[in-house]
Amino acid sequence: MHNHLCLLCVYGILPLFISCSPSFVRPGEARIPEPVSGQVPLPSFVQESKRQGSQSGGILLRGKGSWLIPASHNDVWGGMLEILLKNYNLSTISEESGVITTEWDKYYSGSRLYRNKISLRISPLHYKTVSLTLRNTTEELQGGIDNGVLGQTWIPADDRGEESGRLLKSLALWLGLPSPATGEPGGPQALHRAD
Repeated sequence: MHNHLCLLCVYGILPLFISCSPSFVRPGEARIPEPVSGQVPLPSFVQESKRQGSQSGGILLRGKGSWLIPASHNDVWGGMLEILLKNYNLSTISEESGVITTEWDKYYSGSRLYRNKISLRISPLHYKTVSLTLRNTTEELQGGIDNGVLGQTWIPADDRGEESGRLLKSLALWLGLPSPATGEPGGPQALHRAD
């Protein structure tokens, strides 16, 4: 055994092994505390939101059309897939890339004919935190009525955030999280902005 240790020291393997050991701390280096009960510590933006008073651990607005969700990737993926399957025909489902898109869905609002299409991406950031990017593309039929004439033009319409808000509220319910607060009419806003 002693000969093996000498060979390991000569080839520099033993010092590498010792420096990689979780209990080895070089002089002057701070030791990172190990997580309690084998849990991985939460990312700093989640810890910060809790310090700011968001004890609920709800969905946080990250930026326009982007949210942080305190749940596992599998839970968010399964929830969004289930919610979208109940409301839309899906055109793209790729769990590997985290992308789901829907086909165009037509609806009337008053006398105007609209269509919308949902595109989203779910990206794991942490074992219990997911980034959700959601885009609702909305278009209005020029003239407002589908009279069956070929070549009618769909023009971009303002997305008031109602559909995104409905989808996020449904996801929060699915995950057992508090519903995101609304700031603009129908639009999902976070209780705290995550920067």
